[in-house]
Amino acid sequence: MTAKNVLSQAETVLWQIENVSAKDFLPIIGPFKGKLLSEEVRKTKPLHVLEVGALIGYSAILMGKELDKKAEIVSI
Repeated sequence: MTAKNVLSQAETVLWQIENVSAKDFLPIIGPFKGKLLSEEVRKTKPLHVLEVGALIGYSAILMGKELDKKAEIVSI
């Protein structure tokens, strides 16, 4: 599996979550705030991320696609 395939799979899942969230009124950060989150993770390249307050995994996917392969996300 190439990085391009992984990225497209992540984008597909994000799009699906956005659609379900709009329909079912789930409070995700969404694509606009998500872009800011992604930019910060891309700039800082942390090795460890702690996500507190996960709902459906949207933010974790956004952050995960910007991290190096050795980085770790813990979501609670």
